[in-house]
Amino acid sequence: MLRFQRLPSFRSTSLHTDVGAPPPDAFGPYRVLHQVGIGILGPVFRAYDPDRDRLVAVKLFRLEQPPDRAHRLVAELEQLIARRIEHPAIIAPLAAGLADTSAYLVTDFVSAD
Repeated sequence: MLRFQRLPSFRSTSLHTDVGAPPPDAFGPYRVLHQVGIGILGPVFRAYDPDRDRLVAVKLFRLEQPPDRAHRLVAELEQLIARRIEHPAIIAPLAAGLADTSAYLVTDFVSAD
């Protein structure tokens, strides 16, 4: 006779929390609405761009690096933005900056699963 054992239920961890750090209120002019995900490099936020009245996504790069390297990363991201990349499969970068000592990248917000 087969016996089935009841397994404990497991809940997946929420994507809407970044352990140990509350979400910032804003990144430059972009007002944070809420966190929509987290990846290896850091959290992703849904934010509002009041200058253009649109939603944007802000990726925060939480990297262990000295401040001069964070400034260099922002400079590289700004060069990428200046190229005005256009392709149907790519969400073009809109802006970059620093939040404390962490670089961030702003793109259009695209809702997806």
